[in-house]
Amino acid sequence: MNKIMKSTLGLALTLGFAQCSTAQIKAVNSAEYALMSNTVEDLVIAKEEIDKAKLNPKTAELPKMYLVRADVYSRIAGAKGNELLKGLTDKAGLEATISMNKFFQSTLPKKDDDLETAIGLAGNSFAAAFNESTPYFNSNDSLRFNELCIYYGELVALYDKLDTSMSNNLANNKITKASLMETYAQVASLHTDKATRIKIIQGLVDQ
Repeated sequence: MNKIMKSTLGLALTLGFAQCSTAQIKAVNSAEYALMSNTVEDLVIAKEEIDKAKLNPKTAELPKMYLVRADVYSRIAGAKGNELLKGLTDKAGLEATISMNKFFQSTLPKKDDDLETAIGLAGNSFAAAFNESTPYFNSNDSLRFNELCIYYGELVALYDKLDTSMSNNLANNKITKASLMETYAQVASLHTDKATRIKIIQGLVDQ
């Protein structure tokens, strides 16, 4: 296969924040409150709190936890390079997208406000993961295509949840669901595990 070329999306992460809910357990609330100041110092606090919530069995699978976690990690990805976030940004965009997908996939009840917020924030997670995946195409890491399969699996899953504005922005950059699926199939064909290659490609054929 010819070398796959990708360019970074020129998408500004327009960061919003979900409205707080006193019904949620403390760590989720604390993370959400910390985001409201929009400072890197409080972003570090938000990460610490939402990581606690992810480890707490009472909050680990709550849709609200995943929503706030996606917001936290997309902001971390967007602030990559800030000295205060040194050591905290690795795969933050991927974590944001995984969390956003888990929010939408959860069968637990979701508030209407949270659903509306998630649609608005989904684009941030998508852009963070897309931009983060780009360097892998030029990497010499023998497992780079395995990593790209993880990224593109999440990107394809999230695409249908993007709002019209984000979809149009992507289309202007020649990024559509079809193009994402094509790239996903290409990187899957180079996955080091044969069973995984077959599973991914078959899943794409079935869509």
